[in-house]
Amino acid sequence: MIDRNPIHRAAPSLVAIGGRLESDNETLFAELRRLSGGRICVLATASSMPEQVGQDAAEALTQHGMSVDLLPVTTANAATATDDPAIIERVRRSGGVYFTGGDQSALTAALIREGVETRLLTELRALAARGGLISGSSAGAAVMPSKIILGGTSMDALVHGIAPSVAVPGLPMGPGFGFFQAGMIDQHFLKRGRIGRLLIGTWAAGHTLGFGIDENTALVVEGKMARVVGETGVVVLNLRGASIAADGSRFDHVKVHYLDDGDAFDLENRTAIAAPAKKRIFVRKASFTTPARSWRHIFGSYAFSELMIRLAEADHRVYNEDRAVAYETVTESEITLGLKRLPHRSRALATKIGDVRRHTMLGFELNLTREKRALADHEAALASLADGVAPVRLRPKGRLICLGSTPARGSFELMGQLKQELAQPIGIIGAAAEDAGRTARDFGDLFRDYGMETVDLGIGQQSIGSANEDPALIERIRNMGSLVFAGGNQRRLVDALLDHGRETAVLKAVGDAYRAGATLVAVSGAASALSRVMIAGGGSYAALRCGVASGGDSGGIEIDEGFGLFDLGILDQNLVHRNRLGRLIVACAEEQSRWGFGLCEETGVIVPASGGVLNVFGRHGMAVVEIDHARVTVQSDSFVAEGLRLWVVRPGEGFEPSSRRVTGTANEGARTVAPTSLLDELARECRVTLGSAQVPLGPRDPVQLRVVCADERSAILDIASLRTDE
Repeated sequence: MIDRNPIHRAAPSLVAIGGRLESDNETLFAELRRLSGGRICVLATASSMPEQVGQDAAEALTQHGMSVDLLPVTTANAATATDDPAIIERVRRSGGVYFTGGDQSALTAALIREGVETRLLTELRALAARGGLISGSSAGAAVMPSKIILGGTSMDALVHGIAPSVAVPGLPMGPGFGFFQAGMIDQHFLKRGRIGRLLIGTWAAGHTLGFGIDENTALVVEGKMARVVGETGVVVLNLRGASIAADGSRFDHVKVHYLDDGDAFDLENRTAIAAPAKKRIFVRKASFTTPARSWRHIFGSYAFSELMIRLAEADHRVYNEDRAVAYETVTESEITLGLKRLPHRSRALATKIGDVRRHTMLGFELNLTREKRALADHEAALASLADGVAPVRLRPKGRLICLGSTPARGSFELMGQLKQELAQPIGIIGAAAEDAGRTARDFGDLFRDYGMETVDLGIGQQSIGSANEDPALIERIRNMGSLVFAGGNQRRLVDALLDHGRETAVLKAVGDAYRAGATLVAVSGAASALSRVMIAGGGSYAALRCGVASGGDSGGIEIDEGFGLFDLGILDQNLVHRNRLGRLIVACAEEQSRWGFGLCEETGVIVPASGGVLNVFGRHGMAVVEIDHARVTVQSDSFVAEGLRLWVVRPGEGFEPSSRRVTGTANEGARTVAPTSLLDELARECRVTLGSAQVPLGPRDPVQLRVVCADERSAILDIASLRTDE
């Protein structure tokens, strides 16, 4: 119901939304309707497309039962519109205001001119004073504190510190509207890995509380109480009592909470309050007992919350702290972020809603350091995270062979090469497949057709427990001449062989065989699982538009930990038929991997234990992508990757990453896909034209693919994509 009279509520109310407000977020829209009395005006001043973005916001609010007044205030007309008596009167009759997303500096510059507040901002303060709603999404939430973050990434903030402007590397800050006095606000928080910039921003602004609000989620403030409403959660940093280096290179003993939908925070007493449905997480058989084998970039999408959740689900008696890192190559800066679950002080709670387990973490401790470290030392430290199967620890004598798809009976080139490469006995591990036994039998029949005998090792999702406790089977695995991971679901395979992050006896036996000289073959999805970080789902267009998805996010690609046996970069498969070039590029950009390798169908690559040249065989070839991370923008409203290099390595050829060189001679008659064909398919999926000219990004053209140069074997391209419609 719409209240026809302006509201008069004693306590000020505020709704700060972390961006990407979805139209089906009924609970959040209901809060906007309740707190505004159903009468709300919209300001799209922050947007570069204010008419369209403002109209979209107005329609969404109207569909949820509100009377909406779209105010015609843009950066172009702000000099007159912000002092227009008619517009001021429209605000006076409203019960609230909603700031859309865009550029927060554009919004503040429009309403505060040369340090003087406009009449419009003065009227908005009067609206807040009488209990009206101040709300906004993305940039519209960022403007609410007195001092605000204007741009930059976590790495920018931690490496370069405070910047004088958005044009200079670092964390630019400026004056905000001051509607929220309790601390700093940052938005798109977990999705864009902004824990580092919130730390620096909160400290630099002189606050002791920082609130990181994720997408499609809001901090709803009424008086001195704040509640979390939405899809994911809000991270609260408490710097009171923390030890902070003068140059911002070290933060120790920072208290951190993760508040989920339904949780609350008392702003006056600085106390986190879990929702009544949340119950203590008890230690159980499935609890984690060892640190994560995490190669993920800590400022990657949802990497921070995943680390917190892992500690929440841990047996805290034996495993109560963990860490993850990020690295900046230009300045050779390594960031290490550690989390601790403190005895008798930290609390871990959860509840289950449908099939989703929702978490609340209270009173954890965060410690962060920045130090100079050579790239080689950084890489060596990452490799040491694995218990035993990482190549740097194994020093294997064997080789890896990865196949881009499950071989068919007519895959003569593929199977013929495998017959030359594989030593007997050949063991089949079908754990990636839904029906492991049937898949192992099918592989056995196929290999037998080509004169190779195999052994079904009987390892699947249901039998992995007993397999780990069977000494005879473990010894048998160690003595195999070759081991084949059949295709299927890569996440299923990793879950089976990494028991809550612990290397199982079966996986360690595989490592022993590899060390002794056995050849490991990984097929289709199983090949993806060999990377340190694996792509577990999602398409190319979704990857470009949405990046990495959270557990509850329907858009984007899914990223998980892999085995780390293939440590040259990120590996993907079924590249052509499923058009996965775009998602491979995005995964490498998001996870700071220099190299991406995309195997085409009916194609294999031989990876020697000593490194060197990767040799391609089969029918179609392998795409190699090189990312220059100095020319990549990820944690922003747009994804930009310039100067991407793409090679297609044909069967019979090899690729040497150290020299960036294609070697050897292609097989005669090889049906190799050309780089331009891969790019044409990507352009078709993204519904754009592949060209050489730059096209401005916008709602009608949200993705841009530009070929700088190309020939039949390689290409250089630029990619840009909007990550928000606000």
